[in-house]
Amino acid sequence: MKRAAVLAAAVSLSALGCASSGGPTVSAGAVSTGAGTPASVPLGPPQRTDLKRARELKRVTLVEAIGRRGPEVEAFVSRMLSDVGDRDLFVLTDARLSGASLGLLASEPNGPAAARFRGEWPSDAYLAATVADCSIKRTQFATPHTTPDGYQTMRVTVAFDAECPASLKLVDAEDGHVLASLDVKGTASYKGDSEAGETPAEEDAARDAATRAVKKLRSQLGR
Repeated sequence: MKRAAVLAAAVSLSALGCASSGGPTVSAGAVSTGAGTPASVPLGPPQRTDLKRARELKRVTLVEAIGRRGPEVEAFVSRMLSDVGDRDLFVLTDARLSGASLGLLASEPNGPAAARFRGEWPSDAYLAATVADCSIKRTQFATPHTTPDGYQTMRVTVAFDAECPASLKLVDAEDGHVLASLDVKGTASYKGDSEAGETPAEEDAARDAATRAVKKLRSQLGR
């Protein structure tokens, strides 16, 4: 019995000596996960972000498309609608004839006008497009030309290079906050003689801008 008591006392004194002399100790703190986050700290549920919300959008409604030149606006909208296919990431619906305003729908998402619009046009997001005036560069040059009768003449050819900028705004149909603001610029070229009349380059540039706009919308909605 005496020998056992002496051994127990020796073990106790040895443990106290290690603690007082800076020996190894066991901490009751949190264990690291290896990624810099204590395992005992809860991460919590992921918070919803705009990008996450954008990934959930499937129904987009075009509320308005404005611009000073009607043919270019119509060319832009027509190409947008045709470029969004049946198997696309989202469905694009044309509601321009509804008379709604994107500004009103976004500023009062719970108002009576927004409620009526939602009932007629169920949507996840609203879209507005602005087609600015297309700019066109005209270049004229002459080339030798032989007529069927063998006469040498100079044929005048005119080259038209058009640029058509457009901007789009995509807003959340639920609370009206802006999901994306996009700027695009379409280009097109046309060559003809000096008697060719009006050039189709501007409308072609508007169509090109619409194709670029759909690609950017896919990028936003498919993240």
